[in-house]
Amino acid sequence: MANVTDEELEERAYRLLLRTLEWTLAKVVGKVVDKSSLRQHLAGHSFHLAIDLIGGVRTLVLEKQRSASFVLMRSIVENSLRGFWFSYVATDEQIKQYSVGRMTNTTKAIAAEIQKKGFEKDCKFALSHPVFTHLDQLTHGGVEHLALRDEESASRKIGPVQLSGLMLILCSSYLIFLVDYILRVVHEDLVGADFAYKEGCELYHLD
Repeated sequence: MANVTDEELEERAYRLLLRTLEWTLAKVVGKVVDKSSLRQHLAGHSFHLAIDLIGGVRTLVLEKQRSASFVLMRSIVENSLRGFWFSYVATDEQIKQYSVGRMTNTTKAIAAEIQKKGFEKDCKFALSHPVFTHLDQLTHGGVEHLALRDEESASRKIGPVQLSGLMLILCSSYLIFLVDYILRVVHEDLVGADFAYKEGCELYHLD
């Protein structure tokens, strides 16, 4: 997407998100999550919540409500990470405590535990603390988010339209990862997950 305006970047990224989201919903919606495994049950709900929030980003960007769409990114990353944490990292006791509301965790805490337990290379979602700090700024109306609204701000390194385009691309990537984990972990369909991942990546070459 080199040599394009911010508006063209956002438009192309939006089309990418539309086809990736349509593909995602066809792959995973309607699949029953096995309630006999609390681990798979909670992981599935976390992953599906992230997909729903990405759908919210699509709607907000369509209505040019970019500031609101930026706010959702932190929750998308957090729920994706939490689903991974349920899938591979959390102990049975932690899962039990979480399921009855006796345990909570935040994005940074989840990422730290994933890294501590040695699952960093297996996790496709963001694990960088600077990324989380940036998302916190966008979520809670920090100075970085306010600067996006100020056309004359000297501290602004990126404009809201360009950031919107980049986040749409990130959302499309997350959808592919989410489908992979839902099929692989929640439904234990390893062959289907491998095929879906390759199929999802091919969506980036269409336009």
